[in-house]
Amino acid sequence: MTNKRISIEAFSILKDLIKNFWIVILVVLIAKMGVYISMHSVYLPEYTSTATMIVTAKGSGTASYGNYTLSSDLAKIFANIFTDPVIKTKASEYLDESFDGRISAKASNGTNFISLSVTSDNPIRAYELLNAVLATYPQVSDYVFDNATVMLLKPPSVPVGPSNAISDDNVALIESGCAIVAVFLIVALSVLRDTVKNENSFNDKIGAKLLGSIKHERKHMKLSEIIKRKKRSLRIYANAFVSFSFVESFYKIAAKIEYINRKSGDKVFVVTSVAENEGKSTVASNIAIALASKGKKVVLMDFDFKKPAIHKIFEIEDLSNSELGMLFEGKITKSDFNFIKYKKLPLMLAVNTSPYKDSSKWLDRGLLEQFVKSIAGLVDYVIIDTPPCHADSGVSGIVRFADKLIMVTRTDVVKTDIINKSIKTLTDAGADIAGCVLNDLYPDFAPAEFFGVDESGDYYKAGYGKYSKYGKYGKYNKYGKYSRYSKYSESRSGYYNYSHNVSEE
Repeated sequence: MTNKRISIEAFSILKDLIKNFWIVILVVLIAKMGVYISMHSVYLPEYTSTATMIVTAKGSGTASYGNYTLSSDLAKIFANIFTDPVIKTKASEYLDESFDGRISAKASNGTNFISLSVTSDNPIRAYELLNAVLATYPQVSDYVFDNATVMLLKPPSVPVGPSNAISDDNVALIESGCAIVAVFLIVALSVLRDTVKNENSFNDKIGAKLLGSIKHERKHMKLSEIIKRKKRSLRIYANAFVSFSFVESFYKIAAKIEYINRKSGDKVFVVTSVAENEGKSTVASNIAIALASKGKKVVLMDFDFKKPAIHKIFEIEDLSNSELGMLFEGKITKSDFNFIKYKKLPLMLAVNTSPYKDSSKWLDRGLLEQFVKSIAGLVDYVIIDTPPCHADSGVSGIVRFADKLIMVTRTDVVKTDIINKSIKTLTDAGADIAGCVLNDLYPDFAPAEFFGVDESGDYYKAGYGKYSKYGKYGKYNKYGKYSRYSKYSESRSGYYNYSHNVSEE
């Protein structure tokens, strides 16, 4: 039973903000455009003419506190008189036309000042209406109060600009508010996305045990490499550019695989993932290297015939008599086929450099199973890299003749329910799950460490069908050379006989 608790991961949120920052910019631009459209199509400018008046009680010659308080109270009363409809009627009679403006009056708190204003859709009209109010208000106020004097402190003037214009500060406030809302939505979607973000969320949500975790490792070392999308292959053997924690992660996984082998004798391990670009080829390659560096005889096979990546990781270009697909197509005979030996390790590679779209027939005819079984009896381990199980249904057929299945899960890529359904599907097909490898894990918060792509140079959902578009792996400082490993002789029990003694190397 898996737990669906919400997992908050700082790196996940930061990556989403960086990747979707264009949305924030777009929202700000939309807000700016909306304000512009409103001001030029919906917006109606208004103009306000204002006058300031002072109210004093008649006969208050002394500046006593009582007289000041009385004048302040009178100012509030007069402010209400100015907004009475009768004032509009008198002003309309004065102008001999309708009063098409809006009157507002406000007495300043604690003072005897009144701010009187008239708003209209025309600046001159607002000025004329306010003058009409000032000329006619005594006709009303004298009937109400005869013990107060109202003096004009600041005469009205023609307004030079709209009073309801949206200021630059208000525009900036609107844009900032929209940006904050966009950021909040991105963060909320990041937090609510039901993916594996760390080891705790894996244990809570995935119905399989965790075989190991691979820390995030950068493929770009310089800014120029990021711009040119030039990546270094992340091989753990004789590579000065990978971190110690990255190397140790694979040795720990290799140790667990050795334990499984000692316990049950399993030696054929299939490495797959749910989606593409989760790091399965890199994981399969480094597991094979880690096992071989311990002196184990290992064969690494690339059964991802639609989008092979192992040859890129090992930087192999020429496969004249070592193209695995050509062997299955019958273009290379069994005796002519050569494995590729990796440096001085007892590691043999059977890879492809080109896609083979009709590879499913090889599985149906049993060629893949026959090839694996013929090699498995001659070595300690066979590591098979397969296509993503959601991209190629042939994975279900491959796991049937494998001993164990390793599922690679990249952090924050595939939803947990899809991962669990995929594990169940492969288990129902006959797979024995050894465990999952959590790839691209960010252990500590470091904002500069989240850039990186997988072995094929593409991000998730980049399009598995475009087999000809691959990223180019940089050939930076090659340590040693590949050599053809042709000391396999045909035998009665299978394709080849592993007759070479690794210790002789």
